[in-house]
Amino acid sequence: METDLVIKKVNEEKTQSGIYIPLNAEEDNTYKAEVLAVGDDVTTKYVSKGQIVVVGKYAGVELSKDKGVSIINVKDILGIVTE
Repeated sequence: METDLVIKKVNEEKTQSGIYIPLNAEEDNTYKAEVLAVGDDVTTKYVSKGQIVVVGKYAGVELSKDKGVSIINVKDILGIVTE
């Protein structure tokens, strides 16, 4: 559990003009998620609370399907979104 993260799926994306576009996870093998909590051994050089990450569709264990909350391992992160 030390290298695990709690994440929540991001359901929409905001364009530069301020329009929100819903993301459809059914069409893609990845999704974006916000990091809600990090394990003790996950150092800040990897990922920190509040960051948006890209995760594989079937990574981790889903805790709450209707809320989009999952536990994943830090190794399941495919990338970190920067603006």
